[in-house]
Amino acid sequence: MTPSERTGSDRREPTEQQLEKMRHAVGWPKCYRNYYTTSADDADWNALVAMGYAQRGRTPSYIPDDACYFVTQAGLDLLLELW
Repeated sequence: MTPSERTGSDRREPTEQQLEKMRHAVGWPKCYRNYYTTSADDADWNALVAMGYAQRGRTPSYIPDDACYFVTQAGLDLLLELW
């Protein structure tokens, strides 16, 4: 089932590119990590945060222009539902 085929949710659905970033963040399919470091103004990750599928965490001091993002439980649940 693709995100656009899901029903019963008034939440915006992530794009395929955003889903791929979420899968990469968690090390899909083994799910052995949960972080993704990228530019603080990454539109995909900031959209995922707005949708509730990701959370922005602390940025290490040695990479001040970047941000660390984490997939939330809602994001993990979505990945499990789709795959």
